[in-house]
Amino acid sequence: MLNIDHSLASSQNHRSVGRAENIHKIILASLRKLCDTQTDWPRFIPGLLLALHSTVIIPTGLTPAFMVYHRELRTPLTLTLPVNLDSSDQDFTK
Repeated sequence: MLNIDHSLASSQNHRSVGRAENIHKIILASLRKLCDTQTDWPRFIPGLLLALHSTVIIPTGLTPAFMVYHRELRTPLTLTLPVNLDSSDQDFTK
């Protein structure tokens, strides 16, 4: 009905779950740089996930948040940026 292909992957075959493995590498590398001790990592998870969910994925040109919620996340940075675009700016953003 929705043309969704369901594929099963073995948890032992890391090539089949490569995307998840890459995200895990990014999260671990970021936590290593942010954390001073092994006990302070939980306080960095929300900001790290916000950064991951609002980063444009190059093959799709979309953020994960946009793919899930069909709108971009509202962050403090996006709330401070000007929203009004004149006609020349609209052509540039396409």
